[in-house]
Amino acid sequence: ANGRLTRAAFSRTLQHTSAATSFDVKGLSNLAQTFHILDNSKDRLIEMQEPDACHYLLKQSGANIDTTFVPSTQDVSLLLSDPKEVFGPQYMPPATEAQVLALRKDRNQFTAAEDSL
Repeated sequence: ANGRLTRAAFSRTLQHTSAATSFDVKGLSNLAQTFHILDNSKDRLIEMQEPDACHYLLKQSGANIDTTFVPSTQDVSLLLSDPKEVFGPQYMPPATEAQVLALRKDRNQFTAAEDSL
């Protein structure tokens, strides 16, 4: 095993737990329904823009969301504590496609501020 939690394994875990979660995560109890919506909406979701598809699925799950944190709704470099530390002193937002790709390949940049605490 690669240590990753699969959808099937997570679904089995949910079946053996109460409806309330340890952290009272709203929407988690609707996860099976969300998986069903995802499976039956693939064609529709593919046609949607990424932020719209994420927003749609989150709303269907009953989750409380802050739309500023839905993927692709804001420049990814704004999520960094110090984008100039990553991209150099001359960096000015928004991030280029190449910079976004580099961040997606190396997500350690997003935890750098937490590590500094």
